[in-house]
Amino acid sequence: MNRLALFTFTLITATSTAATGVAHADEKEERKQALLQKLGSYDNAVKEVVANEGLDGAGRLSEDPAGCTDAIDQLKDLGVGPTEVVYGGEQFPLRKAPEKCARYAKLKTLSVAFDAITEARQVHNIIGTMKPGDDGTTLWSGKATTLGKACVDAINAAEAKGAIMDVVLRSPDPQMTAAQTRTWCEGLIERGAALQGASADADTAKKKAAHDRYAKFGAGGERLSLLTYYDPDGTGFNWRVGGCKVTDDPKTLAKTKVLFQWWENDDGTHRIRKYSFKGNKKVGDQERSFLTEAKARTFCK
Repeated sequence: MNRLALFTFTLITATSTAATGVAHADEKEERKQALLQKLGSYDNAVKEVVANEGLDGAGRLSEDPAGCTDAIDQLKDLGVGPTEVVYGGEQFPLRKAPEKCARYAKLKTLSVAFDAITEARQVHNIIGTMKPGDDGTTLWSGKATTLGKACVDAINAAEAKGAIMDVVLRSPDPQMTAAQTRTWCEGLIERGAALQGASADADTAKKKAAHDRYAKFGAGGERLSLLTYYDPDGTGFNWRVGGCKVTDDPKTLAKTKVLFQWWENDDGTHRIRKYSFKGNKKVGDQERSFLTEAKARTFCK
């Protein structure tokens, strides 16, 4: 090989080697930045849940915590030092990354209980203005007891798996830590049970009042069932009787042979349902619709 050829070969080889080195350096830097960004995303997820989204932020904690610690190990393998800055919810040096990963893992473990906590808070808001005997009180107070227990069980299960317990759970109110929420849910169980008991007593009293309102005038069987269905608390309910007369008089309703319900539809037509009785036994049940009120009155007679 002559001198010119040798020089050219040496120059090309050196240039190629240098280019390869630069490429490897660039690739290493890209990998480093990607790993630092990944670490930051875990910390940012924690910040958003704790500072802003609270119980609505479980979706931000979908990543496997193992990915966080794995990123730390890969950065160490790349020779990245402990003072390297990570940009997450806040800036922090790489040496603090393990505790950031641990916090993410503990919050993710707690997030499994978020649905149960949210449902407990929602049912609390529902029963907050209810009184014994109100429609739905017995049902929802029973749900309060059930959902309160589910809340306590979910928090206990999360704590047993190492969940963080001192972070404030925002959205919706009240804003409490997981530990405080457990105590609050225990109280919800007690409130629900007390309200359910009182409401059940009130329901029994209403049912008796409805029964007595009509039974004392001789209503029984199918007639009594129909009357108390429409008047479950015994405060009275308007029916139509012969001649389309409107009445809620219990004595009349307990004795008349025919009872009518009349509805006006959204399109202006009229619908009438006719119940016929022989004593207290229902012997007829008809329903018809009419274009005009005048036509409807011909059926209600």
